[in-house]
Order: sequence, then C-alpha cells, then structure tokens
Amino acid sequence: VREALRAGAVGFSSSRIRAHKTRNGNFTPDYLADEAELQAIADGLRLEDKGVLQFVTDISDQREAGVAEFQILRRLVRQSGRNLSLNITQREADPECWKRLMNMIGEANDEGLNIKGQVMGRPIGLVLGFELTDNPFTGYPTYAALHPLPFAEKYKRLADPEVRRQIL
Repeated sequence: VREALRAGAVGFSSSRIRAHKTRNGNFTPDYLADEAELQAIADGLRLEDKGVLQFVTDISDQREAGVAEFQILRRLVRQSGRNLSLNITQREADPECWKRLMNMIGEANDEGLNIKGQVMGRPIGLVLGFELTDNPFTGYPTYAALHPLPFAEKYKRLADPEVRRQIL
C-alpha cells in the first residue's frame, strides 16, 4: 500500500460484497479479508499520511452483520486517520436499509470520523450480463439451470420464448 501511494495511488478500494465473484464463481480475495489484514492495509495509508479508503460492502443488505461490518470500518478510519467512502444501496426487499446506513454514517461523523456515503451514478444493471458471474436473473430457478452453460448454448436457450417466460 505504501509503495502504491508513493507511485501515485489515490488510496485503497476493496469489494466486500457477495455478488462480486471471479469468473469461476469464487469470492474475490478481499471479501474474506479479516480485520487484521484490513488494518494492515489501512496502516499503510496512515504511515504515508495520505490516501482514502473506499469499500463496497453488503452493509445495507444485512442488519446485525452489517452493523458488525460497519464497526470494523469505523475502527479502520479511527486507527488510520484516513477518510472512508462507502457505497449506499437501496434494496427492494428492505427499503429502509439506506436510511439505517446513513444514520450509522452520521453517528460516526458526529464522533469526528470522516465517512462519506457514495451512490452509484448508474444502475447496477449496466455491469451485469449473461457472460458475467451475475445478472438480474441469477436468483431465478429457470435461469439458474442455464447459468453454468457455455455462453453460446445459454444464448440459444434464452432465445426460446418459453424459457424467457419461465424466467420472468
């Protein structure tokens, strides 16, 4: 981290969201990073006295687990002295989740931490697709059966109006 900052990096960004997976379906390495590893990264920013932390997390998707994750991020900000940018998402199944996260951010800022909420300027659907690890239909049983197929076969099956009807 220190070497990257010296070479011009703006900071450190991490994805700790279940939907971000490798092409073969494994979680990205940072998803499973424990607090000690994250603190070592944040310490690099502290030692260089520059850079910002940025996390994409499932905080707004979870209640108790989200609060625990947010507490880790608070400790990273407090111990590193760096600013944090954090994604805020709206969940159809939990329309109040963004408000809870904004309240947690507000409380942290009231305590002197510098945490900013960040909203994507484009719909998530623009980064999802049939050739990628996730798309809007991944959770539907009919599509789930097609998901592991090679793209050409999947595309052929998706052209079938009956298959599309079953997915929808």
